[in-house]
Amino acid sequence: MLPKPVYELLPYLCILFAGIILTLPVNPTLLGSATLLFLAGSRAWILRSKHRRFDRVRALLDPDSLIPHHRNIVLPSYIYECLPFAYMAIGWCSVAMIDAAAGRVFGVLLVGLGGLVWRARYFHRMRMRPTTTMAIV
Repeated sequence: MLPKPVYELLPYLCILFAGIILTLPVNPTLLGSATLLFLAGSRAWILRSKHRRFDRVRALLDPDSLIPHHRNIVLPSYIYECLPFAYMAIGWCSVAMIDAAAGRVFGVLLVGLGGLVWRARYFHRMRMRPTTTMAIV
């Protein structure tokens, strides 16, 4: 069993170290390691988020009170959940592999966009905590 602070930071550390590895000179071993770390971190975050989501409980209690924004989009939920991580992965790969300044700027913007989407989803889901009156009903 991992200590709680380590457990909570694990997905973030995996994704951070994957990004750091991509800033090193590119070779197949480092690229594979970065890919595995990134996939492990994003998968852990998605599973933990899915397990902890409060909006799912609120929607079960009162289906008309909450219609998630992504339900209006025609994307399967697994693709929707992976989008911020895909933005960050493409951004880090473009920073690491494109030598032109425009490629690096594009990569940094994509990493930032992925981080913003990730943060917005986190705060939206935490804001949707059910109240005690809803939990009793």
